[in-house]
Amino acid sequence: MTMQSPQEIVDLAIGGWKAQVLFSAKELGVFDTIADQALPAEAIADKCQLEAGACARLLQAATALGLLEYGADGYRCSPAVRATLVEGCEADLSALIMHVYRDVMPLWQKLSDAVREGSNRWKQVTGSEEGHFQNLYSDPEALDTFLGTMHGFNAETAMAVSQAVEWRGDERVLDVGGATAVFGHVLLEHYPGIRVTLLDLPEVCDITQRRIRDEYGKADKIDTQAGDFLTEDLPEGYDVIYLGWVLHDWDPDTQVRLLEKCHKALRPGGRVVATECALAEDGNGPELTTLLSLDMLVSTDGGRESTAEEYRQRFEAAGFPSAEHIEMPVMRDAFVAVKN
Repeated sequence: MTMQSPQEIVDLAIGGWKAQVLFSAKELGVFDTIADQALPAEAIADKCQLEAGACARLLQAATALGLLEYGADGYRCSPAVRATLVEGCEADLSALIMHVYRDVMPLWQKLSDAVREGSNRWKQVTGSEEGHFQNLYSDPEALDTFLGTMHGFNAETAMAVSQAVEWRGDERVLDVGGATAVFGHVLLEHYPGIRVTLLDLPEVCDITQRRIRDEYGKADKIDTQAGDFLTEDLPEGYDVIYLGWVLHDWDPDTQVRLLEKCHKALRPGGRVVATECALAEDGNGPELTTLLSLDMLVSTDGGRESTAEEYRQRFEAAGFPSAEHIEMPVMRDAFVAVKN
């Protein structure tokens, strides 16, 4: 929507202030402190070991933004915060919020340089020659946080794919770059006859094996295979290869090469199911997808969001006769391509 007033410009300019209130309240432990009970500002400051006057200002701003509620007993979390940002909540977004705060926003601060040069900001921000993923995967704690960040998004998408895409119920599925294996976990809840193999880097498999065993209880139906889908061929003989938010991390040529590997690995009649956020055909929306494309610019080596037609062209270049675009009621859509 085109902006009509100066106030809209001002609101956009100070949007970072609002986000920082959220980040700081989470980082300082405010939300967990008042998750189950209202407390006065002085008690919150004491429990969180904060300077009392500064804490009061943070609480006031968080209340004005709707993150907290204020009453006779003091401050308490809003229902949305209790549902998503306190320890033990069912729909925990804490890992996502802290990933954006600690890992993503420093890169975005250098967006102007990224646009000037057309490249990511990882070395400029961190001083490291390694890229975004190499850095994350070399730090077990950062990797675990990143996997947690993706888990919620992937669970929501897995549920949508299980309903929007047709399944026989006995397929062998290869989940490429599947992180926490939540796609297989959700799919098996609907189709228990399916068997799933997660292909990811060894560091990821080490973490995910524990989740498959201890959280999902599906060690007999989901296995893991360590590998690098960029440098190695994919294991063959699968009915379905799932690419969940994988393609957009890479430049178009790398996407085609990965899809060629998928084509080779599939059985005749097998399918690739890829989930991605599709840009409008003119590239000027949806808003979130255009921002994600800039996030790919600052954080990856050539990654980007693409239109549905651009994805179709890459599937065809990889040997698939066509790719069906299936819109879903979540952030991502599905692209389904069948091997002749």
